[in-house]
Amino acid sequence: MKSIKKDLKLDLIASIVAILIFLFSVPRLIKTSDLTTIAFLGICVLLLLICNLRKIHSND
Repeated sequence: MKSIKKDLKLDLIASIVAILIFLFSVPRLIKTSDLTTIAFLGICVLLLLICNLRKIHSND
């Protein structure tokens, strides 16, 4: 059980890191990409975070 919680917390940390990387790369993406690409990447990162938060909440 502790191993599952540890894995879920690592997933959550990975999601937060992905969000931070996305937020810091947005200015560069705006210069080189269209808004559809940026919106798609943002939605994917947010869905990743939401899924991991649900996994953690359901296992507590």
